[in-house]
Amino acid sequence: MTPAEVFAFLAADELALLAPFLGERQLAAGELLFREGERDDLVAFVLAGRLAVRKPTEFPGRWQTIALLDVGAVAGERGLLKGGRHGATVEALEETRLLVLGQPGFEQLVHDAPGVAIKMLRHLLAITSLRLQQTSQRLSLVL
Repeated sequence: MTPAEVFAFLAADELALLAPFLGERQLAAGELLFREGERDDLVAFVLAGRLAVRKPTEFPGRWQTIALLDVGAVAGERGLLKGGRHGATVEALEETRLLVLGQPGFEQLVHDAPGVAIKMLRHLLAITSLRLQQTSQRLSLVL
């Protein structure tokens, strides 16, 4: 997937304003993007590969996979808010290529291109809302 496809909600000129704030990161299979409880200061967009979102169980050393994130998915969206901690551990299941936007870069984007920052927040809010809806649906099946 290309950056233009990941950020399809932005026009080409808006993507050009965002691009200087994006970094690329490669993860090998088994490598962690972040651990639960670590400082949350970035959001990652999956260009290639697959990530597992995991939470520890009540059994020491055992983990439950709560989500799989494929190409086009977003991980760590809370990272754009100041002072947060990751709520889960995210691990690459295969070689994975990411675009990352750090919280300081996002703050600069808010200053330099507020319209682009608003579109980014709307996109992330839509993703978060969909995930909450899916989680509520899954929970209703268990209860």
